[in-house]
Amino acid sequence: WGPALDAYRRAIARWPDYATLVSECDRMLAELGGPADARRELLYDKLHPSLADNDAIAVRRADLALATGQFAAGLAQVAQRQFHPGEGRFDTHRLFVRLNIREGERLAAAGDWRAALEHFRQAHLHPKLR
Repeated sequence: WGPALDAYRRAIARWPDYATLVSECDRMLAELGGPADARRELLYDKLHPSLADNDAIAVRRADLALATGQFAAGLAQVAQRQFHPGEGRFDTHRLFVRLNIREGERLAAAGDWRAALEHFRQAHLHPKLR
């Protein structure tokens, strides 16, 4: 993924506030098994300030949280947001479900059955849609 990543990085350097570039670069890194540190740098450390509250970036941050076992942090990225289902945000629902299930499993393993059950219930709901 070296040449593709280099091309994305050059494009992001030229247009740092273009959310689609950042989002798709992270998607590529995730799908090809890129290191979490590279994803974290892209989505947090070097992110243009104007993208901090962008829905697509929130989804990518939640995906990173899922990949690194930070389920509550991932849920924080998507749970209180409103997404446009007509803009392809179906991935958001799948992510929301997976995060809730994994957090529920984590809590159940820790013996917190009530909190685990609540996350399993939340997995059947949809994030806010607008």
